[in-house]
Amino acid sequence: MNYNEGELDISLEDMYKLEHTSYILLDIRSSISFNLSNIEGSINIPKDKIDNRINELLKDKLIIVYCTIGIFAKDVTKKLRKHGYEASNLTNGYSGWLVKKFKE
Repeated sequence: MNYNEGELDISLEDMYKLEHTSYILLDIRSSISFNLSNIEGSINIPKDKIDNRINELLKDKLIIVYCTIGIFAKDVTKKLRKHGYEASNLTNGYSGWLVKKFKE
């Protein structure tokens, strides 16, 4: 994979360099926030439901976790790594993606 496994974070730019079939985008915001708007192609498992739904995630792909600004996603990323998943936190989260989208 084209990311540094020692690093917890992955930038939006580095994510876009990856083959889109090589990762899963995991939105851990509330279902309400996800349904209002999300990064295209992402799945939603709210942060407070991760423990009960972790087995729904595949271990054969990188999981890129995002929340609103990237703080809560760090904790979920660490948890996923402890359970044997390849996981990275999307730097600046949904807000960073939204800013970039509006600048395009």
